[in-house]
Formats: sequence, C-alpha cells, structure tokens
Amino acid sequence: MTTDVQEREVPVKGAAKKETREVFLRNSSGVVRAMSTRDGMFFGYLSGTGLYGVALFFFMGLGTFPGASVTLALIINLVIFAAVYGAYSMLGSAMPRSGGDYVFQSRIISPAFGFVATFSGLCFWQFFYAFLAANVLVTACLVPFCQGIGAITGGHGWITVANWLAGTHVTLAFAIFFLLLAGVIMSRGMRVYLLIQRWFMIGLTAIAIAIIGIQWLVVPHSTFLHNFNKFERAIGALSASNVISKAAQLGYTPHAFSWGSTLALTALLGSGTYLWCMWQTELLGEMKSAGNLRRVFTSMWGGAVLITVTFLIALTMTYHYVGWHLMGPFIFLAFKHPDALGGGWAVRGAPSFFMIPTLNVIVAIVIFLGFFGPISQSMFNTTMAVSRLLLAQSFDRVLPSWVGQVNRRGVPGNAVWGGTAVAIVLAILFSIQPTLSQTLVAGYVFGFLGLIGTPIAAILFPYRMRATYAASPAARYKVFGLPAVSIVGVLALAVFVFINVELLSQPATGVLTRAALWSWITFFVVTAAAIIYYFVRAAVLKKSGTDLRHAFRDVPPE
Repeated sequence: MTTDVQEREVPVKGAAKKETREVFLRNSSGVVRAMSTRDGMFFGYLSGTGLYGVALFFFMGLGTFPGASVTLALIINLVIFAAVYGAYSMLGSAMPRSGGDYVFQSRIISPAFGFVATFSGLCFWQFFYAFLAANVLVTACLVPFCQGIGAITGGHGWITVANWLAGTHVTLAFAIFFLLLAGVIMSRGMRVYLLIQRWFMIGLTAIAIAIIGIQWLVVPHSTFLHNFNKFERAIGALSASNVISKAAQLGYTPHAFSWGSTLALTALLGSGTYLWCMWQTELLGEMKSAGNLRRVFTSMWGGAVLITVTFLIALTMTYHYVGWHLMGPFIFLAFKHPDALGGGWAVRGAPSFFMIPTLNVIVAIVIFLGFFGPISQSMFNTTMAVSRLLLAQSFDRVLPSWVGQVNRRGVPGNAVWGGTAVAIVLAILFSIQPTLSQTLVAGYVFGFLGLIGTPIAAILFPYRMRATYAASPAARYKVFGLPAVSIVGVLALAVFVFINVELLSQPATGVLTRAALWSWITFFVVTAAAIIYYFVRAAVLKKSGTDLRHAFRDVPPE
C-alpha cells in the first residue's frame, strides 16, 4: 500500500470527496495507526494462544492423538502456514484496512459472500471465545494457583480461597468483571492496550517460558520425582509409580510413532494456534507500515516462530525431561480418566505441572502470571478483531451507522461494548445452563468457513481488481510469469482444505458427532439470518437511493 493507491482508488477532493461520503459511511475510518509491525507480531502470537495453547494442548494433544510427534507437527505447521501468511500479507499490504478478511472477500469475491462468511463464520463465534477466556482465567488459572500454593505451603487458607473461587456464582462474577475490565481497556484506545500487551502479556510470558526451560536444564530428575510425589500427595493424587500402574490397569499401552496421528495433531495445532497468527489482519487499519508486504508477512510468520519456540520448550522439552514412561501414562489418565488420577488434573493442567520441579512459591507466581497474560489476551483479540470487522461492515453501510461509530481515541466503541455485552450474556447463560457448551463443539471449524474466502480472494486478486493489484507490492512477485499472490493463494487454500479434512475425518475431534449437533444448527441459523439480513438491507437502502454495490468497487478510504 502506498498513498498513490489510496488517492487513485478513493479520491478525497472536490466532487469525488462528496461521492466518497455518499458511498461510504464517512470520509475516513477514524481509527488510529498506533500498532507497529512488532506489536502486530506479538498480537498474532498471543492470538495464536501462546502459553494459553500450552494449557489447552498439554494433555489434549497427545491424549487425543497418541503416537503423534509434537516436534514434527510444529515444524510442518511452521512451513505450510508460510503460504497462508503470504496470501494474507499480499492482500493486506494492498488493502491495509480494518476488517481485512471482510474487505478482501467483499471486494474480490462478492459483497454478499464477504459479509455472510465473515459475520456467521467469525463475528458470531468470537464472542463465545471471549467469554471462554474470562471463565478459564478463573477455573484454570486462579483456582489451580491457589490450590497449588496451598499444596506447596500447607496453608489451608489458600485451599479455602480456591474452593470459594470455584463456586459457580463466584466464577461468573469474576468472569464478568474480567470482561468489563477488558472492555474499559479496549475503549481507551489502541495505545493503552499495546502498553499492557508489551509489558504484561509478552513480558511475563517470556519470563515464564524462560523459567520453564531453565527448570528442565538445572533441576535433577530425582528432585523432580521427589517433588512430583510430594505435590501429588498434597493434592490427593497418585504418585509416579502409581500413575504408571493405574494407567496400565485402565488399558494404557505405549504408542509407536504414527504419521496418521502426527498429521491429525498438525491439523489440531494448526487450527487452534498457527492459523490465528494472522489475526492482526483485522487491525491492519491501525498498523503502521501495513502497506509494506515484507513487514506484514514478518509480523505473521514471526508470531508463528514464537509459537513454535514456546511449544518446543513447554511441550517437547517437558515430555523429554519427564520421560515418556511417566508422561505417557500421566497424560492418558489426566485426559481420559481424571477421576482415577485424582487431584483435579482435568482442570489443573499445565501451569500446575510447571510448579512441580522447584515447588517454589515465587516461581509458581511468575509461571501463573505468565499463563494469565496470554489467556486474558483472548478476551481482547476476539472482541478487538470482531469490532473492526463490524466497523468495516458498517463503513460500507451493510450494518447500521451506529455500529461503526468511532470515539475520540479511534476505537469503534459501540462495537466493542456490544461485543462485551454479548460475551457477558453468554457467560450468564452458560452458568445457568452448562449444556449450552455443546454449541461450541464445532466452533473452530466455522472459523475456517469464515476465513476460507481469503485464499480464494488471493487467487482471484490479479484478475478481479486489476488496478489495485498493479499498484500493490504483490505485483512485483511472479513465479514463471504467474502472479505469486495467486500461487500462494492456491497453497493456502490447500492448507485450509487439509486441516478441515483432518478435523472432520477424526472421530476424536467430535466435529461430526451428536455432541456437535447444536453447533451445526446454530451455525446454519446464523448463516441463514445473515443472508436474509444482507439482501433485505440492500433492498431497503436501494429504495432510499443508496446502492450498496457502489461501495464495493473501491478499497475503503483510510
């Protein structure tokens, strides 16, 4: 992106300025470019879950797909997602605007497709994950932290606090508090959020990862086993020897390496982590140097590199240090038979496990803060990204104008607080009726359905938006005379297809099981509603003299 592209596509003087105002909601988006490409890389890394992903996959990854190689799955993802980031960075540097996925798909494929795909596949589901992150902060961070400190120190007061926090109404109250706090921070502007991201989320994450790695290097294995048994006794769980024997009794057998399991784990990690390293796409309107293709690509692939390093230390290094003779049975019990293992390991998870090598209170505090930051960021990245998608849709007049209103700090405040309100309502509903969680079973698949149009848009970009393509940085790259953006678009589409085929074909993911029925029903209802809304909105606006199609002929103004 360069200034000449914007001036060519969206004139801002004289009669053209009046025409722009009539086509779009206003002459400028109102957002502020406060995010550096390094900030974007950290945003992508945290959106790709960072240590939150370690907590999610510590037991679930190899518990779901035994015989998989975590290291190979990480390397494969790092390689294949380069094509995805290539497609996104080429489109993004050509059209560096808020709500990137919507902008790309609506301009290159079709307006209706861009709106329906991103609204039903992305916007709606992200509010679930904002609520989920707030809930996890309590159930998988604060509660296990207090229990762990109580186990280390023998202080019963910590256990009392943990039990209090675990109460349904208390958990709900804290989740709502965290969501409201996140809403306040987001509404204060990008600069405020970025300060928290740099110094709290990334800073403490880096320290925690370093501590985890150093522990495995300096703590003797005999000390670890001694502390493991001590910790297990304190929380009422099995000792190391009993873990091995109990797992054997319940049918555990060591699994040899399996390519099938490794590819399935690759898809699971790809959909849950590596995919979202491009999530800053929705914030390109607020990123400095967003028109620089190489910097945008580096911000995405750099986030993926950080994900890989994080997982190599926190997963691969951990498994190797502990030894598969213990780690395998422990994962088997924690994932499939948590009651037999005892100690609440089903929710206690990775943060508690990393307390064990030293059983030191200070180390435990730092490690839990390292997990708290990335988990809390999921409240931000979901709502921030969706609010920019809604801003872009409102800017094109597809959504009402009040949705796209921007406050004096450059934040689409109504969209942010609307998303926060939805997340709070979901928290309350899920607290009243926990079975509603079934609507989330296949939610991550629908994210792909909202994104899959972008690789297709990359393929078609040189042919559907010739002038914009010719003026973009992507036009400089060709392979045997063919546009590189189309080639990486094909490769990115192949990655998306591979991941979805793996997820849909693996019974262990539960995507096509009866448990996922409400997920699919919800998705189809939301999609149908979005389709109906779009065409009714277009008809109403056309009747009043505004043709929605005019907005989609150009890249939106800055």
